[in-house]
Amino acid sequence: MIPRRLFDEEHEIFRETVRRFVASEITPYHAQWEKDGVVPRALWRKAGAAGLLLTATPEEYGGMGGDFRMSLVVLEELGLAGATGPFFNLHSDIVAPYVVPLREPTSRSGAGCRRWRAARSSAPSP
Repeated sequence: MIPRRLFDEEHEIFRETVRRFVASEITPYHAQWEKDGVVPRALWRKAGAAGLLLTATPEEYGGMGGDFRMSLVVLEELGLAGATGPFFNLHSDIVAPYVVPLREPTSRSGAGCRRWRAARSSAPSP
């Protein structure tokens, strides 16, 4: 087998965090979410608090400030668990890169992002 050299030690440490999160917060409930056709908003909040969202988005925009390989770690671990519902990478790697550059220069401190997240987290869950 060819040795895998894509990820650094930092990525492997993060992988353990993602793996534990998936095992405790996703795997036990995934079948029901698939049956219901919805992933609860609370999972997204937990994933954000655990650092699984916006992994390659700069910290000043509310992200983790990692590189794209961090996103790959999340994608791989969700895939290994067969977790198709909570597709965090759609949010973090496809939508966010379009939204981040549109932010007003005065809100680049992250304050606007924090206010937006606070408002969204207080909205009623579906």
